[in-house]
Amino acid sequence: MLVGPLLALLAVTSGCSLHADPGAPAPPRPGREIHGRAIPSASCHARAAQRLTVERSSLETLVLCPLSVEPGPAVRLSATAGLFEPIVTKLATPGSKYPSGTVCPAYADFPQKVLARAHNQWLVIDLPQDSCGHYDRDLLGLLAQARHAQQR
Repeated sequence: MLVGPLLALLAVTSGCSLHADPGAPAPPRPGREIHGRAIPSASCHARAAQRLTVERSSLETLVLCPLSVEPGPAVRLSATAGLFEPIVTKLATPGSKYPSGTVCPAYADFPQKVLARAHNQWLVIDLPQDSCGHYDRDLLGLLAQARHAQQR
């Protein structure tokens, strides 16, 4: 039978390097703070200045800047919008940390730019990334959902 060779193959492959699997590490818990850089206005082209940290509960508005691959208008979400709270929760959640020796998947995320208003101050949010340098897939899904809902 093939069972013997298959068991040997399994024993060899299980000793290989780890691969980044978004479901493998315990998911990080949302924090209370959002990190970013101050900007003078709600412009997607504004130059960022000093680092700024705000309480996530102080966010009033989000602006999802257009993607370079999908031109269109910026999407504005108020605190009462249905996707506002899930997006803010993901923005406050640190990226996953994988063990050393993890082989990261070789793909590139489209650059995302999200602006937020808190305490009469605008900031460009530092989107959380995992230790492989990728954005959270759930966050990307929420941002895409918000962009497409606005286009209807």
